[in-house]
Amino acid sequence: MSNYDFHRKFDPMEFQRFVRDMLQVREHLVFESFKDGKDEGIDGRHISKDGEVTILQAKRWKVLRKDELRKEKEKMDIIKPDRYILGLSMNLDPSQKAEIMELFAPYIKSPDDIVTENDFNNLIGKPEYRSIEDNYRSLWSESTQTMKRVMAETLHGVLLGDSRRALEDAMKEAEVFVQTEVYSKALKQLKNNKVIIIAGEPGVGKTTLACQLALYYYCRKGFDTFIWAKKVDDLSAALSIGSKRVIVFDDFWGSTFQESSIAGKDEQQLAQFIEKIYGQRETVVLLTTREYILEQGLKKHADLREIIGKYKLECLLEEYSPVDKVRIYFGHLKRSNLTWEQLKQLFDAHKLVIDSPNYNPRVVEMFLKQTDPEESPQDCEDRFFSYLERPERFWEAIFEGLSREARIAYILLSTYPVPARLGALRESFCKVIDWMGNPVEWKDFGSTIAELEKTVIKTIHLPRLDTILVKFQNPSAYDFIYSFLAKNFRQYQQLLVQGCRCFEQYIYLLNYFFKELPDGEEYGYVLGKCIDTIYEPSIMSEYFREYITDNEWEYYEESGEEDAPLERYYKVLKCLNEGRGEAYHGFFTGFLQGYLRKMAEGPWDISSRDLEIFPEVIKVFARKGFRLDANTVMGVYLDCILKSRTRLELDGFREIFPGFYPDFLSGHTQEIKNHIEKNYKEKLCMAVAEGGEYSFRYTYNEGLKELEKYGIECSPDWKKEIDEYAGWVTEDSKKDTEEEKEEIREESRISYEQAVRSNEEELFGTNNLLTSDEIRDMIEDSDLKDELKEGLYTIEEEGEPWFIYHFMEERDTFLLLIRVLEDTGYMLENLMLFTLHLIRQLSQMHGIDTERLMPFLIEFGAEVVWRKEVILTREEIIHSQAYQAHFEEEDFDQLVNGGLFTAKRQWYKLVDILLVILPYALFISGMKLEDKKEYYADLISERDWPLKGVVTKRLEGKMYSSIYMADIGYYQFHNPYHEALLYKALESFDRNDYMEFAVGALAEEYCRGFTGLTEARTAYGIMKDVELVIEVDQQGEVLGGQNSLSQLWMMLESLEITQVLDLVPDCFDSAQMSVIRQNFELVNGRNGEYYKVIFGKVEDVDIIEKMGCVEPVLSEYRKICALCGRN
Repeated sequence: MSNYDFHRKFDPMEFQRFVRDMLQVREHLVFESFKDGKDEGIDGRHISKDGEVTILQAKRWKVLRKDELRKEKEKMDIIKPDRYILGLSMNLDPSQKAEIMELFAPYIKSPDDIVTENDFNNLIGKPEYRSIEDNYRSLWSESTQTMKRVMAETLHGVLLGDSRRALEDAMKEAEVFVQTEVYSKALKQLKNNKVIIIAGEPGVGKTTLACQLALYYYCRKGFDTFIWAKKVDDLSAALSIGSKRVIVFDDFWGSTFQESSIAGKDEQQLAQFIEKIYGQRETVVLLTTREYILEQGLKKHADLREIIGKYKLECLLEEYSPVDKVRIYFGHLKRSNLTWEQLKQLFDAHKLVIDSPNYNPRVVEMFLKQTDPEESPQDCEDRFFSYLERPERFWEAIFEGLSREARIAYILLSTYPVPARLGALRESFCKVIDWMGNPVEWKDFGSTIAELEKTVIKTIHLPRLDTILVKFQNPSAYDFIYSFLAKNFRQYQQLLVQGCRCFEQYIYLLNYFFKELPDGEEYGYVLGKCIDTIYEPSIMSEYFREYITDNEWEYYEESGEEDAPLERYYKVLKCLNEGRGEAYHGFFTGFLQGYLRKMAEGPWDISSRDLEIFPEVIKVFARKGFRLDANTVMGVYLDCILKSRTRLELDGFREIFPGFYPDFLSGHTQEIKNHIEKNYKEKLCMAVAEGGEYSFRYTYNEGLKELEKYGIECSPDWKKEIDEYAGWVTEDSKKDTEEEKEEIREESRISYEQAVRSNEEELFGTNNLLTSDEIRDMIEDSDLKDELKEGLYTIEEEGEPWFIYHFMEERDTFLLLIRVLEDTGYMLENLMLFTLHLIRQLSQMHGIDTERLMPFLIEFGAEVVWRKEVILTREEIIHSQAYQAHFEEEDFDQLVNGGLFTAKRQWYKLVDILLVILPYALFISGMKLEDKKEYYADLISERDWPLKGVVTKRLEGKMYSSIYMADIGYYQFHNPYHEALLYKALESFDRNDYMEFAVGALAEEYCRGFTGLTEARTAYGIMKDVELVIEVDQQGEVLGGQNSLSQLWMMLESLEITQVLDLVPDCFDSAQMSVIRQNFELVNGRNGEYYKVIFGKVEDVDIIEKMGCVEPVLSEYRKICALCGRN
């Protein structure tokens, strides 16, 4: 049986669709689906031919919510279906199932109509449900617990090491990958062809798409091998690994700085490989390329246009719907290192992000990797949009902020094939500093590297080589510095030359910068340095390969050939410009003549790579105006090929020696024929051994084409022998299996609002407040004594003592409260005793002494009580002053496991703010009087408070209020609820001093502002101050209102001294309503018509009097005056 955690795997909307699909198979019914929010509680409905109605409901819950089930039952009593089926993402015990059946009688017909997590796991393991499991990639993307250790590490070890790391990265990516319409389209194409070429602009997600498509085959279709190819040769090697393999060849046509990342021979080899793979069931190939690089390549190799067009899928941002875009954006937020408040700020900006014409997933990802936890949420958002508008500004700002030494090291690193040895970079750096003079005045190299490590580079220690590597943190750091040097090359050219110390650096400068300079002397100097260093050992090592990212790979391939002078000669030769470098012509001629003599001695000291590029070398040599003897060149080459039994590319000389070429062929026809037939006979034997009829036919046709290229017919004996081989081949099935015929599930279209809502719930959670019925259920289910239970029932009804009631509002805090009461055995109605016992209980749960825990809570409270939400990253908690003072880093898990913090992805939430407010307020109450006066003066000293907005509504005869923060000004508290709790705690612990030095001081200042005014003017001023707006129905009843709260009014309301709505009558009489009708607008709201009374717009004091508001206002005003001794 499967063991999926459906609550973790699915968001609410996806779980709803999953339940529908599963039960459609189980019940052999088709359920209608409805838009979220418009379904009246119905997630699926089936109406039979006889008119019988079956309602389906899906609930993604971790715990049973009985109160919500009761509400669903009320809906069913209105709908009155014939049958009700409930799907849950959690498990139930038998008594819970029985309780739900009883609640939903007569609609739930049997226990099978309540389908739990275990039930779904049991069903999904059956064959008829397999297609559903395949369609929900969030189920199977993580299910491969081990990386299928079939990979043979002894063969192709480096390739498999690269592949293993790429697979692990893809698995991590799968956790937040968004299955878009482009994904579904690509998967359909891949199922048909087994080959796909994904092309698109940079940053649209081509690599991610390719990897997730590959995971589909690796995780779900029984493919045992995942290959991450970095060069064409890897593709051929992959075919000998595993029995069924999926191959990803990312950015196959090269980087921005590559003239052509695949030489002409490689392009032919790639085309042949793609055609060979087409239609095979045991191999799937995914290639990606940037669209503009693809077009550049096709201009040079037009013969590939047909095959590219056949398998190409364009991945364009325009094809992503707003829903796709916002889900991708949220996916990046989920795995970011943002603080909780930064996350909330950027989450709320989603519409602006996806509407931006510069929206690009890679730009989003790059920004989120460079965030600063010390940055305010608003500054973080501002910088993000600036970066989104122009990403290069990001690196410009970093570069401009670097010291001059760091800039030099940054520039020099760009000339190295990365990763580079740190020691080599040090040598270049010191060489430049010496050249510039006064080295004593310069920052040392170690400090320079430390500076760059903060933003630009990263270092890797290799103990086995006793060396340190250095590379760029992000490909865009390299892109920026290359672009910067291209624009400012004249300014930095001498620095670049002085910093060079090896062939790889000199050829880089020659190829990308100096080759186009008009100054022949500077060009000649760098050309000469390339020639001087051509025989020096490479600075690259095979051990570096595992630390190379894909964007660095081609540069490594260009620069990393140890002891390969012909390869280096070829690179320098290509940079030789007509009319320049004449002084070195003798070198170019002499080198090639010497190499020909070496080839003539035999192929044993000639590498296969040299033989492969030799025809290209000769072509370039001839195009540069040099002359060679055709017979010598072609004869030596053919002899080496025949003796080494490697691939023959003699037709490359047709262009160079057009007159001699036909004669040479006619004189060596038999040798060429024997060589080709022998080579292809070996390949066909291998195809027979593998048992692939398609592969055998393809190889056979390639052999015939090879012979035809040289105008040769195959020998009858060779043909006869090959025909015998053909009879041994087991013919592949030409039909796709049933599972390959399956259509990709068409996702039910979800709205933008649904996508936002489901991600918001996943990231930030839902309202966890317990309902009255849930509170009573928890009391009943506890092991408390009966008298304690009765006491809690009373507190639940009356809401007092407020601190105990507060701990009853959420499940986690209620469980903590129960543990405290079990420990004491009596109700703790004194706040100080409650706080001390609470700390004692926390101390026991965490295994931490009270003497250490108490001061931590006090100091941590002082740091976080002002925050909007106490949800922090691990790093934020560990680096807080309170944590640093009392705990070591390894103590963190103890605080989490003990229950002080709960994990929410990469963030940790303080279980309840009162756990720090109570110790903090208790500490304040024990301060010396002078210190306390100073503290309260600071508490009320800010003058730029934004007013808190309050919305009040009448529901079932009671008024309910919610408070929100204003958008302007500065204020210590970012959460009004935290503020109110602190005021309550201070009043409870330190009533006399708090009322005198905080509340009384504010009241005195407030009342002073109305001195000398008439009663009517005072009332008018107070109404203006609180910006009261009320809603009054036509009978005069106040339905609710909105107002603003200053710090004083927050204190007054938290102490229940007064409420803003007490400033107006509960119900206006007929005369007062006549005034309202004459002066205020009648509006049509959701619940009918009402008058919107905006006191802030009232200009005539008489209106306030005629509405009967003066006396209620003065009554509340007198309470405020009494706080400061005024009458």
